[in-house]
Amino acid sequence: MISDVVLSKVLPENLKEDSTLRTGCVSGAILKNNYLKILNEAGFKDISITKKVPMFIEEYALSISFTAIKPK
Repeated sequence: MISDVVLSKVLPENLKEDSTLRTGCVSGAILKNNYLKILNEAGFKDISITKKVPMFIEEYALSISFTAIKPK
């Protein structure tokens, strides 16, 4: 299982520059759909999000936990 921070929508510029969000890994996060697309393109299959928790700015950031399989 892996956990990471993703965005549910694009952050406005003023939030991207916020030092608290930067240290909390929010301002550098990417959109959830792009994150899942990258996992898929890297060869991971059966990607299953097991947990979604809003964080810092609930309308923008999520902590997701997921499982995936990478076939040999």
